[in-house]
Amino acid sequence: MPYSSNADWVDALAQQQGYAQLQPWRPWRLRTVPAGYVTIYAAAAHTLTFLTVKESGHMVPQYQPERAFAFFSRWLEGESFIAP
Repeated sequence: MPYSSNADWVDALAQQQGYAQLQPWRPWRLRTVPAGYVTIYAAAAHTLTFLTVKESGHMVPQYQPERAFAFFSRWLEGESFIAP
């Protein structure tokens, strides 16, 4: 599914709310393979993350279960989607 309109909306929201782009649009990886793309915005102590999952649709766990699990696990643990 196209994500470009969603990316534009998130970017506009971040600008409207005073969030600066902390990390540019880049791949997040599952092992060495790009699992999708992510960008991170920040304002004060808050962050806003926009993340996609490659080769998926609305039902990410159905189409990409390993990538869905990796995303959800990292999110629950508070781990970064950006490699150091």
